Amino acid sequence: MWIVAGMLLCVIGCKNSSGVSEYAGLAHQGKKCPSSINSIEWDTLYIGAGATSLEGQWLLKKDRLVYVDKHMVGVREYDLEGNFIRKHISRGKGPDEMGSPFFVSTATAGGELFGLDGMWQIFCYDSTYQWMFPPFRFLSDNPINDENYDELLRHPHAEQVAIYEYNFNVRKLHRQGYLLFVPVVVEHVRFNGYETNGKAKEFWRTSHIFASVDISEQRTQNLFGTYPPVYREKNIPNFSSYDFAVEDGCLYSAFAADSLIYIRDMDGALKGTMGFSAPNISHSYPETKTIDETESQREKHLKKYGYYTTLTIAGDCLFRGYKQEGELGYGLQIYQGRHLAGDIHTEEALNILGFRDGFYYGELPVDVDNERFRIIKFKLCKEI
Repeated sequence: MWIVAGMLLCVIGCKNSSGVSEYAGLAHQGKKCPSSINSIEWDTLYIGAGATSLEGQWLLKKDRLVYVDKHMVGVREYDLEGNFIRKHISRGKGPDEMGSPFFVSTATAGGELFGLDGMWQIFCYDSTYQWMFPPFRFLSDNPINDENYDELLRHPHAEQVAIYEYNFNVRKLHRQGYLLFVPVVVEHVRFNGYETNGKAKEFWRTSHIFASVDISEQRTQNLFGTYPPVYREKNIPNFSSYDFAVEDGCLYSAFAADSLIYIRDMDGALKGTMGFSAPNISHSYPETKTIDETESQREKHLKKYGYYTTLTIAGDCLFRGYKQEGELGYGLQIYQGRHLAGDIHTEEALNILGFRDGFYYGELPVDVDNERFRIIKFKLCKEI
């Protein structure tokens, strides 16, 4: 999809006028002690999915599990044993209603819910599902006229906010204080990471990956972050996905093709790295040179090569998921205090949801044949 997205033409965030990469000279933190945590003991909660589209997002919202459907308006609420309690938010145009479903959402420990629908509207609900602020459109601080549109189309560059949109490959939001952190990506026919005879190198070097939004003032505060150096060495857009987590004034980001985890402050400045390579990930990703080649090889590449998948902070742990090469399965790295404390093999992809009342919660792939969700409730087993 090649579009000039958004409604804003201005410069937000910082330009690196010196030409020095923001990744230069970063200090690495942490050490390996992977035998500290050696296994997971879990119970599986089976939750009927017949009343849903089977596509959506599970969240931990205060002391509840909630399911946010991708195709149906509303939030289904369950207790921590998987028992259905009630449904919240109806379709409509009135207060505390929605016209289209959430595409992506996040919940806080206090029970607040923030989300982005398919029309780029940002919704903010308190713990009782009442609006905290009226909905507003993401990246719509100022209108764009025909003259600016033509300039964007002909001469794009990374500091033009109007060429960005939500990054649909990441499927994550995070809230910290009055800021909502949103993954973004450039969608432009002349400025992209596919065509190596075009501006791909500039795209990987300069295009931003995050936007911070002031939800109280309903404005875009900052565009920040760029892709790490591995994406500048050769063109590997099939492995350009990333995930991120926010806690205690730090934003952690992890990329599919990079063994490092990057640490930023709330203004987006890089402060250091952590993280170590997972087993059976060679990082020998094949380069593609056109969008047609990339799309035709995507499924084959993702099946053959190992890469990193999810990043979640829960309790006192940071969890990073990964897929191993070929049919070797999946894994989960567990970091404590920025040290690698465990590395556990899993047969299926495991997405960690959070930590409540002494238990971690995670999500396994949907059991489509039996129309049920699989939520796991677990504890970590430490070396004695």
